[in-house]
Amino acid sequence: MDHIISKLYELIKNTTNLVEFEERAQILMYNFFSSLVGRMFSELNQVIVAQRRADDWKVETTDSRSVQFMFGTVTFDHTLMWDKKGKAVYPLDEWIGLRDRQRYSPLVELKVAEMASESTYRQVARTLKEWTPVSLSHQTVGNMVKTVGKAQAEMDQEMVKELDEAASLPEG
Repeated sequence: MDHIISKLYELIKNTTNLVEFEERAQILMYNFFSSLVGRMFSELNQVIVAQRRADDWKVETTDSRSVQFMFGTVTFDHTLMWDKKGKAVYPLDEWIGLRDRQRYSPLVELKVAEMASESTYRQVARTLKEWTPVSLSHQTVGNMVKTVGKAQAEMDQEMVKELDEAASLPEG
């Protein structure tokens, strides 16, 4: 905590106005929080790997992964493992709910889709870049809208199926 306070003190000394201070302080806090979340995910990965090893899973490799959250890019270690059936899995990714090759958090994807319903893809990209550390292209906005729309359609189909099953009369 003292480290952050001293960094903020340095910022206020080295900036010429409050707007510049606030912008630089915001970046500092985003970076600090992103690094904390990355460390937490990496430590969680170690715990999950130890648990899976105890269940006879085999470790293949550990590598880094970066995911863009609303507060910044989080980089963490995750371990590729082989389960008992011979399937390759990243247990941490499964546990926190990340899809293969997913570069943006579910919240980023959801907020982008919500904004895109009321604005152009280019405007969504510009707004996010201005107000958050999220930087993406208008094409990526379009892809996210499709991904979120597909996931919503699948959830809607599941709900209809469950309602149909619940509405049927039991036999006998």
